[in-house]
Amino acid sequence: VQRLVRETYPNKDVAALLNKNFISLKINAEKGEGKDIAKRYGVRGFPTLLIIDSKGEELDRISGFRPPDRFISTIKPILAGKSYGALKKKAEKEPKNLEVALELGKKEEERRQYPKAEALYKRVLESKDATDALRENAEGRLALLSFMKSRGRDIAGLHAYFDKKKDTASVVDHARLLMRAYQDGDEVAKVVAVGEYLIKHVKEPDATLLNNYAWFLVTHDTKLKYALELAEKALALQPEAAFILDTLGECLFRNGKL
Repeated sequence: VQRLVRETYPNKDVAALLNKNFISLKINAEKGEGKDIAKRYGVRGFPTLLIIDSKGEELDRISGFRPPDRFISTIKPILAGKSYGALKKKAEKEPKNLEVALELGKKEEERRQYPKAEALYKRVLESKDATDALRENAEGRLALLSFMKSRGRDIAGLHAYFDKKKDTASVVDHARLLMRAYQDGDEVAKVVAVGEYLIKHVKEPDATLLNNYAWFLVTHDTKLKYALELAEKALALQPEAAFILDTLGECLFRNGKL
């Protein structure tokens, strides 16, 4: 929650997007009426951002921290009509629309409704009308789902799918989760392999990715000059971010630039 307050909300582009499209309200879900609101909407973790219409119906939600660039890229599809509520209504009207089923499955993942997401992905995989691209996408989402359901303990399926598709740009989500798992396990070679994939394939500049990768490298005495370059790129994207300044300081120190 504090990282959203410190890093994401003050960003001028985030502020402009929110002020133009929403009336924003911050609620402490552990006190007073906040408890009832969290119960009503099934909020299970913090931070959770709920997008509610004027009737109090949930249109969509965003769970967990997102840096400014990823926050904006998550909000824009919702504003473009690809919200959870819109997809759900479309799926009811077009039960045979496999593309809608796949997108709705991703939204159910976000809501931690894993059985519903799994059923949607399996429907796509088992349909004779599914294209190869849709089947591959559903297979990839099931690999992600297995990892999330195991709370990060089962990475075999995730790794296998990433390894299968690592020459394409279609496994960015898988790589992000794998990178976190490999960092936790101090698996340097695997972190580098996944990190380089992300550097190559993430479409929008991601200061948090660059910073985290730089921090891992420098604190494991690996590719020190490269770590410094990554930290400098991260700071160029978010010049006032304290967590990036901290990483840059460490990189400078380890490179002998006292």
